Amino acid sequence: MRFLARPTLAAVLAAALLTGMTACSGQPKVINPNKTPDASRSDYDECLGQAAMAAAMAGKSQNPSQVREKALDECMKSKGYAVK
Repeated sequence: MRFLARPTLAAVLAAALLTGMTACSGQPKVINPNKTPDASRSDYDECLGQAAMAAAMAGKSQNPSQVREKALDECMKSKGYAVK
């Protein structure tokens, strides 16, 4: 049993590490010099929620990741941010 427990633990740790790395690198840089960092984060969180809803409601022929990214960019642009 010990032999089976080690690969499982290693797989879980590798998955957690990979998830953490992609979560940190996935956020685009948004710029609006007229907003505070807290206001920018709040706007980003709001747009992220709207983008998640758009992706969830996307048709089967659409790529949910692309729908989410486009909706997030459009929302942030509508709030006056330059998305890079």
